[in-house]
Amino acid sequence: MRRIKGGVHCQRKYRARGWHPLVGFNQAMAKRRNDLSRNRMRTLAVLNDSQLRAQEARNRLGITPEQMRRVPRIAPILECVEGGVESVIEALRFSHEGEAAHAFLRKYDSVAPADLPYLSIDEISIASGTDPWRLLTLAVDGLLKISVMKTQIELYGNLPGVTKAMVKSALTDKGTRDRRLLFQIAGILPTAHPAGPLAVPSKTRTQKPEARPAVESPAARDQPWLRTLPSKTR
Repeated sequence: MRRIKGGVHCQRKYRARGWHPLVGFNQAMAKRRNDLSRNRMRTLAVLNDSQLRAQEARNRLGITPEQMRRVPRIAPILECVEGGVESVIEALRFSHEGEAAHAFLRKYDSVAPADLPYLSIDEISIASGTDPWRLLTLAVDGLLKISVMKTQIELYGNLPGVTKAMVKSALTDKGTRDRRLLFQIAGILPTAHPAGPLAVPSKTRTQKPEARPAVESPAARDQPWLRTLPSKTR
């Protein structure tokens, strides 16, 4: 089968027909470029509108770009918390250690709900006159206390069920380790763990005898064979 080559023959064929496929292709590409340009301009218009609303929110808050220069940013640190800034605000509401948290919360509550998405916690902190480092310390302290409380509630809430399951397993024929653990908790068997709420009394612990220094008698020093050994003072 002979292969039909392009080039001059194809050009003559398209010239005879009076049209060329590149014309439609160029028109399609031009339309695509125009559509992309319109979408890009539309995106820039949305960004400009968002920036305008953020600037208006800062003006209502009373914050200027000059005030935010050289200010340590704590918002990226607090945004990594599970729950976001809302969890940090709730933790600060439990704080009773200083006026810094109260001043920040008063300013935060005075901001209009429509302006909160356009303002950062750093800008509200500066507007309230609160030191960002002090606010970060209070937030971390509050989050830590809340986490410990949640852990204790989870632990002590499930402790009866865990104890019941341990006793049930200890009563079986293969519950040797569970029986030993229960005896150690009750103080019947000694435990190697340090002292704590369930520490075993000191009477049940194994005590090692203290090593006593060896005392040489005068008769042992006067042995004839000791005189032949070199002296340690030489």
